[in-house]
Amino acid sequence: MRMGWKRLAVGPYTLHARPKFPRALGRPTRHGAREPNRTISTGLRCDVSSGHHTLLAFVEFFLIWKEQLTDQPKQTPEQIKAAKAAIELFEATFKYNDYAVTRRLVSKDYIQHNTTVGTGQDSVIEIANRECADPATRPIFEYKRILVDGQYIVVHLLIKMRNGTEDLKVIDIFRYENGLFTEHWDSISPIPPVSEHKNSNGVF
Repeated sequence: MRMGWKRLAVGPYTLHARPKFPRALGRPTRHGAREPNRTISTGLRCDVSSGHHTLLAFVEFFLIWKEQLTDQPKQTPEQIKAAKAAIELFEATFKYNDYAVTRRLVSKDYIQHNTTVGTGQDSVIEIANRECADPATRPIFEYKRILVDGQYIVVHLLIKMRNGTEDLKVIDIFRYENGLFTEHWDSISPIPPVSEHKNSNGVF
């Protein structure tokens, strides 16, 4: 590995990273001169040893997997790939409102079982526009578990509300076929105050 780089592993993926050099200094070359720094936008230079992902998607996946998904079962590379697709769908749609990514990941014939919106691909965008369009009140998604079994992906979430309402515990179930999300079910419940809990186990 090149000097100064750190290897960070997530499942079958390896992230090689080092801090960026200051903009004014750039990188030292073999002859002592400085060349322009090309890592300004992210602060990391990365090589992905398995798969082809955008830098942003991979780094987000890495951080979520490492810091939030601490109760994952052992999974195959294909299961991890499906879990990564679910994270990408949530982050792109509900955090960044990047609907080009939403349309790339969701089938046009998407079957939506959430009865508060229509069906089809745009039903996912409809939820995002309704709940997540305003950065000031956009909820924060915290991933607890992502379970993959065959065509099914189950995402167990804490949604931290920022509009004064109660936080939510959510289970999203997707059918995932040939790299596309094709069907969706969900169960959404408000989390009662701790003072109302009958035990100390928590909801997650």
